[in-house]
This record gives sequence, structure tokens and C-alpha cells, in this order.
Amino acid sequence: MLVIGMFPWLALLPVALRVPPRQTGFDARKLLWIWVLMIFVFFSVSHSKLPLYLLPVFPAVALLIGDAIARMRACALGIGIAIAAALLLIAIPLALLWHVPSDLLAWAAVFHGYTRHLAWVMTLVALALAVAAWLAWRGRKLAGVGVAAFAGLGLMQAALIGFQALAPAYSAAPLSAAMRPWLKPDAPIYMVDTLQRGLPFYLRHQVTLVGEAPYDLRDGLRWQPQLLWSLAAFQHAWRAQPDALAVITPLRFAALLMRGLPMRVIASSPRWVLVRRPPVAADAHAQASVDNRAPPFATSVACPHVSLSAAPPSTATACLPVSPSQPPAASSNTGGG
Repeated sequence: MLVIGMFPWLALLPVALRVPPRQTGFDARKLLWIWVLMIFVFFSVSHSKLPLYLLPVFPAVALLIGDAIARMRACALGIGIAIAAALLLIAIPLALLWHVPSDLLAWAAVFHGYTRHLAWVMTLVALALAVAAWLAWRGRKLAGVGVAAFAGLGLMQAALIGFQALAPAYSAAPLSAAMRPWLKPDAPIYMVDTLQRGLPFYLRHQVTLVGEAPYDLRDGLRWQPQLLWSLAAFQHAWRAQPDALAVITPLRFAALLMRGLPMRVIASSPRWVLVRRPPVAADAHAQASVDNRAPPFATSVACPHVSLSAAPPSTATACLPVSPSQPPAASSNTGGG
């Protein structure tokens, strides 16, 4: 993240590292380098590593690079910007050849559309950087810096805007929208073998994790062990909680379904299945039952090990989710809200 966030000034780092002649009094550069190194080293050693943790580094890096630009000759600045343009051109085919991550296979077409969008943006930014390098080489240092700065800003903003196409794959907003009509104030929510990080924020509701704790939450969960349950404890509690909701990975959902855990699918995606506790009268079936109305983002392959056609209609174990915005009238007044 640090390298990407410093673009297109990455090639100027050697100048920023160069120590000017000794000065008397306070040396602000030393303070800034201590600032950068302390944060970078601390979070490099830490077990919890998230890109956002490096954000406090950027103000200090910006000041150091700004000081380096002020001390550089115009032609040297032009060479540095030209190197950034060349690196960006090299990265274009890498973006086009970027393999779809395993958790985004269902969004492969959207992902490839995003990489093509990114490749076009990178091409335009590389051309803008070439213009900036030419301006700096001709002695128009301030103009070259301005064009390069706006080009780098444009690249970052265009990448972030284009990334919104993949929001349904990563954001917890669609999941929270599907869950909200069924959620009661005191209803327990479980996340089984998955962690949707934005879900507690969107729902303003406490969530209990089931399974193995994520690496960056292990230390915190030692202080609140009640928020991390074993799978056996979850299955036992689930049968006694008529208003419970759970977000489960598709593979774990299929496994629990085979074990006879009573579940009713509300919505699903390739990454998760949202279920609620079915009415008590349906417990004898020990299977999931759903309405035949599926939301646009749902998928019918959430439980690939269950055959829909082999079972009679009265006992079929269906995997098509119901509409999250309109709970079925027949079941809205019984268990699960």
C-alpha cells in the first residue's frame, strides 16, 4: 500500500534519503524519518496487518518528498517522473493478466471489466506523466509537478471508483439489507466460518463468531471469549433460539444441512448463505425451506450437494433464497421474525 500510495513519486525516494549538508538547530527531516520508520516497523512486526494502519505514514512521506523535489534540479525531476511513467506502462499488461481471485470466481466478468477499466486509466495516466516529465525536462519544474500530481490523484480516484463494481463481493451492505427485515432487537446473529467485517456497523448489532477466530481478532477475543463459539456450541444454541440469524459459508451450510440442523434460507451469494431459525413445527424435517422468490444477487448453487429434483415437493431441500426485502407472509409471524 505504501508503494501504491506514493505513486508517482516513488522514483524520488533516493533523493529524499540523501542527507543535505549539516545544519544547526532542529532537523525536521530526522523527525519525519523517525515518524515513518516507527510506524512502518511497528506494524510490520505486529501480527495484525491491515493496509489502513499505514495511513499515518503518508503525511510525513509527503513532506519528505516535497523537500526532495525542492532540492532537485528540473532535469532530474523529469527523469524521476519518466521512470514512474515507464513503470506504469509495464504494469498495464500485468493488470490485464491479473487472475481472478478464488473468492471472486462468481464475479469473473465484473472483475475482468474492472481490470480493463484500470488498464485504460493507467494508459492515460502514463501519457500525462510523460507530458509532466517533458515539462520538467524543459525547465518548467512547477508545471511538471502539478501535472504529475493530478495524474497520480486521477489514477487513485479512477481505481477506487471502478472498484465499486466489485462492492457486492466485498461489502456487507447487501447482506445487511437482506438481514434487516428479519432482525429483532434481541436476536442473536452468528457468522459461521466467515467474517463480514462491515456487518456489525451496518446493523448496529453485536455479532458472534463461530469457528476459528480471524488472525487479527484473536488477541481481542481473548478478552471477550463469549463472542467466539465452537461449532458444537452454535448448533446446540441454534435449536433453542427461534429468532436467531446466521451467515454461513456455502460449504459449511451444506455440511450443517446434511447434519439435520434446521435452517431456512433468506438470501445467498457465492460467498455466504444467510439463514434463520425456521418455525418449530418445521424442525421435524431438519432441513432448509425457502420461498421461490430470489433476489438479484442470489445464487442457487449455495448447497451443491443437495439435489432438488430427487426429493418430493413436500420434503425437498431447496437452496434458492427468498426475497430479503419482503419476508413471506406465511412465515413472518413465526420464529425468525
